[in-house]
Amino acid sequence: MVFSLEKEIEYWESNYSKTIEQYILGCFLIRPSLVDEYTGRVSATSFPEWQDKRIYECIDGLRDKSTTADLLEIGRALGADLKPIGAIYIDRLMENIITTSNVDFFISLIEQREKRTEYERFSVELDRCIKVGDDLGSVNIMIRDWLNKMIESDGKDESKDESLDRMIADLENPPEQTIIKTGILSIDRIHDGFRPGEVTILAARPSMGKSAFALNIATNVAMQGHGVALFSLEDTRRIVNARICSRLAQVNLGCLLNSDKYRNLSVQSKNCIKVVVANMKELPLYIHDKPMTTNQIRGSIMLEMNKHNVKFVVIDHLGHVSDPVNKDLYHTTTVAIRNIAQCAKENDIHILCLHQLNRGSENRDNSMPRMADLRQSGEIEQLARGIWFIHRKSYYSPGANEDQANLIINKNSHGEKGMVELYCNLSQMHFCDRKEEW
Repeated sequence: MVFSLEKEIEYWESNYSKTIEQYILGCFLIRPSLVDEYTGRVSATSFPEWQDKRIYECIDGLRDKSTTADLLEIGRALGADLKPIGAIYIDRLMENIITTSNVDFFISLIEQREKRTEYERFSVELDRCIKVGDDLGSVNIMIRDWLNKMIESDGKDESKDESLDRMIADLENPPEQTIIKTGILSIDRIHDGFRPGEVTILAARPSMGKSAFALNIATNVAMQGHGVALFSLEDTRRIVNARICSRLAQVNLGCLLNSDKYRNLSVQSKNCIKVVVANMKELPLYIHDKPMTTNQIRGSIMLEMNKHNVKFVVIDHLGHVSDPVNKDLYHTTTVAIRNIAQCAKENDIHILCLHQLNRGSENRDNSMPRMADLRQSGEIEQLARGIWFIHRKSYYSPGANEDQANLIINKNSHGEKGMVELYCNLSQMHFCDRKEEW
């Protein structure tokens, strides 16, 4: 069905229970960096309501001052206007906005409406000139000026040649880009780093150590200074913190979950734990432990990006995302991984998403996991830029070396595939290079 411009705007405004301008402003409140991206296409005059105009002016003014446009700073910038506008109104602007990926489309609707209004004004003026008998030269100048204005407002897409030239220029003088390393040297030699806008899947059978491994990566990334958001949909924040502390303090996890075992620790170990806890408070690692849908996760990620400049996200795990089952589990998983991949792309972050393997590997003589073992895989193989498996032989063969784990890089869109042998100590939640074993 093809809508007229009015019907298209009416449809979307009824869908979001707010005007197109309010939706755009809500996106700017959630993600102020969008103001930079759309400078030239949006200005205070784009917002007909005075309160929307004032809020935009405050966001834009804070950007000019290089100040983070959080709600507190916006409230301060509004000054005496805050009371008549109301904090509740500002909160409502952000309601029901699950993703900011539609903002470009909605801005284009406003641009179309503004162009049509400009055309109507031009038609009226042209008609007036003809009726009053203005000379032909003046009319031609007016037409030429209007056409130039319309051409400039349309902008200019990057041509094929310009795109290729920019590719070479970026290789010779690389633009600033956050390529995040795992912090485990043997993996980083093969893997080319976590790139923004992409998803990596980390999969394993239960009790294989995938959550512990992901926590090691998340902690390593945070220790490099990158903001990390961790969505623990299975364990509480208390347990997640205990696992991180266990690894960093080199103390068995049980001693941090049981007060009797903790009391039996040496004074030196207790002091070490206290130092580690103090350091953990300074890490840019932000833990969420409430049940969430993929849409709630996306909203939380945007808020964390705005507040803490998060660049790396861990979701543990896909099977615990509380989206309503639509048709069947396969379809639900497909929709969830699409949402997660779109979230990574639109927010320019990397997402490490954990997933559980089916029992296929347990029914084979060779227990090494394969791509076909991904449970309810849906479009995981297509959408993920990296697919990793954790495998411990001792899980299947009692008596095998319990401190050995293998990371299998089964898919790597930007580098090599292969298997990396790691040292693991699950009692202390630790994974590292074999040469660094504790």
